[in-house]
Amino acid sequence: MTYKTSTNVSKCPHRKSWGAESSVDLGLNLVLRINTRKTSSGQLCTTATRGTKSDDGHGFTFYPYSDFNETVKRSSVRVTEKAVREQHEGVLAQLDSLVKACESHYSKGKGNE
Repeated sequence: MTYKTSTNVSKCPHRKSWGAESSVDLGLNLVLRINTRKTSSGQLCTTATRGTKSDDGHGFTFYPYSDFNETVKRSSVRVTEKAVREQHEGVLAQLDSLVKACESHYSKGKGNE
């Protein structure tokens, strides 16, 4: 399936490391956010989180104990722009299975619909 996706790769001025974020429009103001960042332990970690975007499109509401939130990939690599892009794009290539996992989360009554 094809999803409307926007991706931003940039160097975070606070952490001084590379990161990537993609927003996948799921319809009905629902968004699946894919984030790839360096963790405090130094690993490169990619997570997928579903939430609701605000009416103006700039806000994002997520309920930590009920909304879908999954660590998709963790790796012990030097966090360079190239490593971030490769891991992030690899996870985006699995987008169909991530959306199915997200849908399954809510069909089991775990999520905040």
